[in-house]
Amino acid sequence: MASGRAAKTAKSEKTAKSAKAAGAAGAIVATDAAVAADAVNTAVAADAVNAAVAAGAAEAIVATGAADAVKMANAAGATGAADAIKIAEAAEAARARGEENRSPLQLMMGRFIKNKMAVAGLAVIAVLAAMALLAPVLTPHDRDAYNMAERYQPPSGAHLLGADAMGRDVFTRLLYAGRLSLMVGVLSTAISAGIGIVLGSLAGFYGKWADMAIMRVADIFSSLPFYMIAITVMALFEPSVNGTIVVMGLLWWTGTARLLRSQILSLREREFMEATTALGISDAKKIVQHLLPNAFGPIIVSVTLNVANAILTESALSYLGLGIRIPIPSWGNMLSDAQNMFVLQNYWWMWIPPGLCILLTVMSFNFVGEGLRDAADPKLDR
Repeated sequence: MASGRAAKTAKSEKTAKSAKAAGAAGAIVATDAAVAADAVNTAVAADAVNAAVAAGAAEAIVATGAADAVKMANAAGATGAADAIKIAEAAEAARARGEENRSPLQLMMGRFIKNKMAVAGLAVIAVLAAMALLAPVLTPHDRDAYNMAERYQPPSGAHLLGADAMGRDVFTRLLYAGRLSLMVGVLSTAISAGIGIVLGSLAGFYGKWADMAIMRVADIFSSLPFYMIAITVMALFEPSVNGTIVVMGLLWWTGTARLLRSQILSLREREFMEATTALGISDAKKIVQHLLPNAFGPIIVSVTLNVANAILTESALSYLGLGIRIPIPSWGNMLSDAQNMFVLQNYWWMWIPPGLCILLTVMSFNFVGEGLRDAADPKLDR
């Protein structure tokens, strides 16, 4: 019995020891598992932290890159703007240097070319002048040849602008009339401009008694009624082309003289004139080589506008029968056909073409004169 109990007790102790060992082993295993789980969790957390850090770093890098990109773009834009400004300044400086190397007349012509209306007017004048000069080539008809069987013929293939009361070709006479009208305008203006330039230069340069005497003579000529003087002269002498040119040339110089006098009065006080005096240059060279070139712009404007006025005046005198007389054609005496109401109402081709030629020519010279006026004064650039 005792041995059986002892055996049971020993067995129980073994079982207990085994259970303890198993428990200890389980505890160890559980502990190891917990530790492993903690390690895994720690690793995962560490990875998460690392990932977060990496993401933040990436975002920081991206943000930094964006900021750098903005800075670089701004810098590039600023550099581009600075380069553009530098290029514009260089172009302006080059243009200024180019203008400094050009004469006042060249600068004036450069500004004139930019005026489209003035260039168009100059083109119209050139076309009309070319047609007048090439009249023998452009028309097969003789200027004064008449055919009573074709009187008052309307425009046709044989007569581009019809025929007049004497059967003469209107187109042919219109071209030859342009020669005379333009010649009268240019030559009479040349005479008046020549007189005005000489007297205006003397009055402005010498001043005092010379200025007073010349300007009083100009006042007398300005007070004379032009048409009354012209009609009187044409009545005393036979109306002719030469007479018309001389009368207008001798009576129209006052405007040019006054304009040039005022320009020279201003220019003679400039430093370059003091230099010419110090160099001992003669008065004639001072006027011709130094004063007139600097006063040339306003004179060109005045002369151009005077040509238009001369053409209108010649047309008026010829219309009244006191200028160029038939059979020599001019635009003015061709318009005289419109004095007949029957012709005015029924035969438009006899008076509308010369009227249009006068209108186009006068307007063109006015456009050219205004263009030259604007070109002569840089302040009027638009």
